[in-house]
Amino acid sequence: MKRAIIMLLSLVMLLSVVTACTGNATTSTTGQSGSTTTVDRSKITINYLANANVQSFKDGEDENNNEFINWLKEKSGYNLVYQILPSEGAEQKRALIMASPDLPDLMALGRGTYLDYVSKNYLTDLTEAIEKTPALKATKCFEEEVYNMSLVDGKPFAICTPSNGSPAPDALCVDYEVAAELGIDVKKPDMSLESIMDMFAKAKAAFPDLITYTGAGKGTSYYKLADFRWLYAAYDIDTTWRELADGTLEFCATTQDMYDCLAFIREMFDKGYLDPGYATVDNPILQERMANRSTAFLGASWYDWPGDSAVTNVDANTAIFPILGQAVGKDGMTGQDLESTVLNYIVVPRGSDVVEHCMNYLVTLTSDEAYEFLFYGEEGKQFEFDAQGKRIPLDDPENTRKMIGLQYYVYYYIYEDMAQRTERLGFMSIGDQVRVDRHQIYGLDMKTKLNPAYNMPSIELVNEGMPDINAACAEWFLKIATGAVGLDEGWDGFQAEFKSLGGEDIVKAVSDWYVGQ
Repeated sequence: MKRAIIMLLSLVMLLSVVTACTGNATTSTTGQSGSTTTVDRSKITINYLANANVQSFKDGEDENNNEFINWLKEKSGYNLVYQILPSEGAEQKRALIMASPDLPDLMALGRGTYLDYVSKNYLTDLTEAIEKTPALKATKCFEEEVYNMSLVDGKPFAICTPSNGSPAPDALCVDYEVAAELGIDVKKPDMSLESIMDMFAKAKAAFPDLITYTGAGKGTSYYKLADFRWLYAAYDIDTTWRELADGTLEFCATTQDMYDCLAFIREMFDKGYLDPGYATVDNPILQERMANRSTAFLGASWYDWPGDSAVTNVDANTAIFPILGQAVGKDGMTGQDLESTVLNYIVVPRGSDVVEHCMNYLVTLTSDEAYEFLFYGEEGKQFEFDAQGKRIPLDDPENTRKMIGLQYYVYYYIYEDMAQRTERLGFMSIGDQVRVDRHQIYGLDMKTKLNPAYNMPSIELVNEGMPDINAACAEWFLKIATGAVGLDEGWDGFQAEFKSLGGEDIVKAVSDWYVGQ
């Protein structure tokens, strides 16, 4: 009899976990008295503040009316209301919302803002809510390395979503006709700095009506000029901070290597290789130039781009803008920074009265089922498995999965690790073997170096000073790159402003933490 009771209790517990995973329309909660209350999830509203609107929805859709949000509502059972921050002034808008009485129940933050908000006591300690949501603890969000990034003084104030290691990896890409005319081997290009500058020179001579190189310079927000990330590791400045021989840290933006990197970009401008309007180009303009093929080379977060221009083939085996990859510097230095194992911190502001429901919703949002639906759709309708177990897209005219997932996941923060991304790239690239090969090689080689300060705790001096320093980097480096000031004049001006903003004290604070950890 006891054995039967134990088996029955085990079955009940198992069913409760399954119910949480599949997002049943009701939630059972146990009060302090031991009584159980059943809640209709459809009557619970979860307000989610999402990051800036950097990609477009399909015509007739928005953040609260699209295929994926409807799927999330059905699977979780909750009434979900998303609000997207504006692309301009996102941080200011978030600050206003946080100061108002109308707070969201969930929102996603970057690590710096997360630590700042924890220090200001803006966020809910999720320890108890996590313990009450065993199904959430079974997700990739609770792998040790990822979960530890959520801890501040041993307490989790966020559910961290693991990433592939770099939120916006860039590559140097070339128009296929330019590559053919100049004899560039897109499979094994020479990516030394000398070779890259030579390619630009030959392209300008052979294709004078084209922009030689362009990128979305308007998106620059800190020390790395937008769409030049493929260049920085060649100068050993791919991480924001780097360790010196004595074990201390230095800020890469102020180094001689940064000066040399800026000198390379400035030489591009002076010789007419860099788009003269680079500082005002944004992603939509960059996509237009890609679509109408008005540029010979471009730098881009290539495989995260939406739109036909990113996937259309000139013929069965050639992409319009094949990837060349990343610049190679002295001693073979190349690649991009790993940055962190975490892309987003999903948090609950203090005062939310639906904390446990938020955790239940995240069970659905972070499930493998949600990932598969977002990027692949329904098996038998959008994709099927081949004999080797690899997903292949079906020739269904309604199958939009090659790009639809990319349009949605920026808002809903579905995680994606390296293995998943590599598989997705193969799925997206059927019939384009050149692109498949380059993307898979590029994706696997991308994670080259971890920023030594990736797990830096909240340091008040850093929190207060770095936004102004990042703004100074973007302002001065854009001026240098686009000829608004001379190279040396701009460099001296930046160094002076860096010091006036307390930069040396900030570097010391970060270095002292690193040495003492």
